[in-house]
Amino acid sequence: MEIKSDNNVKLNNSKNPFLEILIHEYATSLFENLRKQTPKTYIHEQNNLSYMKGKLNFSQHIKYNSTNKAKFYCEYDEFAENNILNQLFLYVSSLLHQITTNNENKKILKQIMNFYADIEFVRISSQRANKIKLLRNQQLFQKAFDLAKMFLSHLSIDFSRNKIENITLLWDMNVLFEEYVFEIMRRKCPEISVTAQKGKKLLVEVESNHKRRNTFVDILVEKGNEKIIVDTKYKKFESLYDFSNADVFQVSTYCLLHDTKKAILIYPQWSDDAQTTQICHLNAPEENYIIQFSTVNLRKDLRVSNIEDELINIINQN
Repeated sequence: MEIKSDNNVKLNNSKNPFLEILIHEYATSLFENLRKQTPKTYIHEQNNLSYMKGKLNFSQHIKYNSTNKAKFYCEYDEFAENNILNQLFLYVSSLLHQITTNNENKKILKQIMNFYADIEFVRISSQRANKIKLLRNQQLFQKAFDLAKMFLSHLSIDFSRNKIENITLLWDMNVLFEEYVFEIMRRKCPEISVTAQKGKKLLVEVESNHKRRNTFVDILVEKGNEKIIVDTKYKKFESLYDFSNADVFQVSTYCLLHDTKKAILIYPQWSDDAQTTQICHLNAPEENYIIQFSTVNLRKDLRVSNIEDELINIINQN
């Protein structure tokens, strides 16, 4: 069982704490809400019963009960727990239980699976999951539902002899990490403007003034009249010995295009010994181009609140 990024770099999930955080978010949100309410929906049923329920299906009744006057072939709607939403949660929880190596995540996912002991285990495709609509009384499951669909859309499952033999998670962690950082900044820093994938043309032809080739900054932060380029990199960074020339060239170009002299590169902190913030300026005649290298500790524990605090501090100290 393995996890792969889309650029074919194999990542063991014990070395990928960000994945464990996402699994933890899904599992804790789902389990806490299941303790309050179990999603129920009306399911259309057809059964041959010994009593009348709903309405009689005459064609089927004649077919099955022409000689048995004690039976009624009925159609009715049952307000039941064994519905497609609960089947989705059970299916995804079972798959994640096989992927995670975190003991706390395994425990919570196992509790969810035990809670769903009476739910039918059904394989659900990503396409089918995307057709599910939450009812008004199921809105508290929105977070778990969105995460379940996200996981399912990136899972590759090998079925052998009608059993799940191998699960591979195909994910571009760079994109996911960027979206995660942006969403935290957007929600937790309402006093500043945060824009993702802000585009600008890279070149302008001298003769025609025609602009060519869009380039997109990961995150553009605007605090009053000040702009800050924020670029996320899901790669190892423990000190300035690990920085990439390409990363610096990239954020320097963003600074020029967006008329700012401050950029922040954010990496996951892979070890407790790594320096969390290091500030440099470009070795150029104008030394006021500041590039800050910052890390967020994804290994501390699985509580998102700690990561949120670290990201907010990174932005607020600028």
